[in-house]
This record gives sequence, C-alpha cells and structure tokens, in this order.
Amino acid sequence: MTIDNNIERAYRDAIAAAKNGDYMNAIVGLTKVLDGIRFRCNQESGQSQESHSITLEKVLYKRAGAWMERKEYEIALLDINEALRESPRKSDYYSARARIRRELFQYGLAISDLCIAIEYDPNISDYYFQRSVVYLLDSNPQAALQDIEKAIELASPDDDVMQYYYVQRAKIFFKLKKYENALDDCERVQSSDNPYADVFSVAGETYVELKEFAKAQEMISKLDEMEPESRRYHFFRAKYYFEQNDWKRAKLFCDSYIEFDRRSWEAIQLRGECHFWLSDLNNAEIDCKRAYSIKQNPKSCETLANIYSKRKDIMSSDDWNKKKSQFKE
Repeated sequence: MTIDNNIERAYRDAIAAAKNGDYMNAIVGLTKVLDGIRFRCNQESGQSQESHSITLEKVLYKRAGAWMERKEYEIALLDINEALRESPRKSDYYSARARIRRELFQYGLAISDLCIAIEYDPNISDYYFQRSVVYLLDSNPQAALQDIEKAIELASPDDDVMQYYYVQRAKIFFKLKKYENALDDCERVQSSDNPYADVFSVAGETYVELKEFAKAQEMISKLDEMEPESRRYHFFRAKYYFEQNDWKRAKLFCDSYIEFDRRSWEAIQLRGECHFWLSDLNNAEIDCKRAYSIKQNPKSCETLANIYSKRKDIMSSDDWNKKKSQFKE
C-alpha cells in the first residue's frame, strides 16, 4: 500500500471518529496523518505538495476543530496558527482562529481575524454573523447590529441559518433595551417549523425585563419540552427567579449554569448578588470579585460597594463606587 493510500485511509477514519463525537480518537488519527504527510514531504523533498488531496494545512485545520470540541483552545490555536503559516490566504482558517480566540476571550484578535476573512471573502454571511457575536461579547452592540444586518442581507431568506441570525439580532436588541424589536425577531423564529431553542431563552429573558413573568414561565415550559436535561438555559431561569426575589432558587440555577460554563462572569456575578440578598457577604464578595476578574463591569463594582458598606468599611466601599463611576452608562 502506498504512502498516499495509508494517509487517505487514516484520514477517513479520523474524520469518521469526529463525526461520531469521538474527538480524542479523531485527534490521534489526525496526528498519525500528519506524521505520514511529513514523512511524504521528506521523501518528496523539493516537490510541490499541491497535487495531493490531503495536505498538511487541511489536517491541521481539522485537528484544531477537534481540539476545540474538547475545549482545548490553547492547543487548537497552535494547530490553526500552523495551518495559516502553510496557507495564509484561507478565509475559513481565519474564521476558525477567530472562534478559538473568542473562547480565549481574545475579542480584539478575533475581530481582526474576521476582518481578514471578510476581506478575502466579503460575501460569506457567516463571517459577519461571527463578528457580530464577538462584538456583542465585547460590549459593542451597535457594531454587532451592523454586522448581523449584513449577514441577514447576504443570506438567502429560506436558508436554515436565518433563524440563528434572527436570534442573534434579538440578543442585540435585548442588550440595546429595544425589547419590542427583540420580541419581533423571536416571534419570527418561534413561528418556524423547527425553532432554535435559544429563541425561547432570549424571549424569556426579555419578558423578565418587562416584568411579564407569566409569559417568561411559558418560555421555561417550552425549554423543558425541547431540552429537559440541558443546563444551557439555567442562567435565564436564575434571572427569572432572581427578579421575583426567590434568591435561593436563583442561586441553585446559577450553580447549575456555572457547572456548564465556568467562565460566565454574568452567572457568577448574579450568584454573588444572590449571596448578598441572602446575607452571605463572604461568598458574595468572592463571586463578585471573581466576576470582575473575568470581565470588568459596573454591576460587580456596585455589589462590592454595597457589601463593604454593610460591613461599615467605608473606604473600600468608596473605592468600588469610584471604579463603577469609570464605566459609561
């Protein structure tokens, strides 16, 4: 059997493992493929590798994806960087690196990568969608709105991705406090044959902000039907109970969501506020400082100022109020 045949067989097996969710075996298989390609390169020293269907950068790109699925983002970044060194004009590689950098909270670098991807392929709606997601995470909802509008403009109206785009726009409208607009986009998705579950979470959070708790409860019921075992939407539930002053139950849902996403500063902050209202000032301080260390934000400053005020530590309370004042309203 030739080297190429061995490479192709190992590559097919690795991709099949990835499709079955067996990402560790996919990584092992792709690593063997890389070893085979490097051996082939040595054997064919000086010859172009472009004639081969399975190239070094292609396998590195696939292995980066597998590392991402295992949440090994630093290792994934090494692979995608090497893939880009091999092939520096692949827009989808820049998009992949942007997703990795987003998970590493490197929002500025992620945006830069997506700008390059858009420069190379300006008509791919997903790149604008991805950049919109990063802008929103980076507290720039106006830029996020411009990008999601562009993504909607480029996508075909009957494309399945449209419901993801409308949900993203609803999230942006929510951040901009344009609640009616957010609900309009949610309604577009809810009326589809197979609605994306996130829409019920976004609609529910919007109803919580509008104090329409009966409608928010309807959204919880929808999520129970669609994803009864999922913790992805427990942060929404935590907010629902928090707004009704049920801090014990809100804290339990924060606990559950933080197990799902240990880097969610918003969930950690909300749990800190639950501790505060439950008069557990020590844990409130721990959570709010942890949230602030992940993402500097005015809510953590406000809660910490209140904690120190309750302790009669006026100097520390004033310090956190000063930090809060540095944030724009």
